[in-house]
Amino acid sequence: FAAGRTFTGVAGQSFILDASWAGADGYLALQSPNGVIVSANDDFGDSTKSRIEYQLQQTGTFTAWLTTFATGTKPAFDLTLACPEQAQPNLSVTLLGGPPGELKTGDTFQVEFDVNNIGAGNAGASTLRYLLSTNATITGSDLQLGQSPVSSLSASANVTRNASLEISAPGDYWFGACVDVVEGEALAGNNCSTGQRVTVRSASN
Repeated sequence: FAAGRTFTGVAGQSFILDASWAGADGYLALQSPNGVIVSANDDFGDSTKSRIEYQLQQTGTFTAWLTTFATGTKPAFDLTLACPEQAQPNLSVTLLGGPPGELKTGDTFQVEFDVNNIGAGNAGASTLRYLLSTNATITGSDLQLGQSPVSSLSASANVTRNASLEISAPGDYWFGACVDVVEGEALAGNNCSTGQRVTVRSASN
């Protein structure tokens, strides 16, 4: 006797599979999306129940296989899947130093930003993008002036990034930066800094 139950998961997720059988000693196995048995359990503790605690190494559809050592019988079984709450990263961006209030086209200026992981989980590598907006709200769709790589950050860690930039078109703008969302991020709404007002005049004036 064998029964399979499928579920989908994402690489990095952790979970607990518990299985029990009515009046029988069972066996539980976990099969990966490519058909490999990656974990199995016979008796958990002093019981005839089975448990698998596992962190997924790939994304896809997994199969939990349940079987018993008894022949010719199909005992009822109970299978539960629990996903413990996982610590998540949460990146934010703080403007430390931006352009002066007025510039001429072609002028270079120095900027400095802090990228902070204010979440409880580790954040993967990302990219900080320096942006120019026509309104006070900085978003990832604004005009990009440059970018800097951001290394992976552990919980509560931060890194400072600097750049030398220039603005080629005259106008009234707001300057800021956004960091790309990383996998598993708890909140993406704070990945951009506040905007700093800057007026750019033509160098020919």
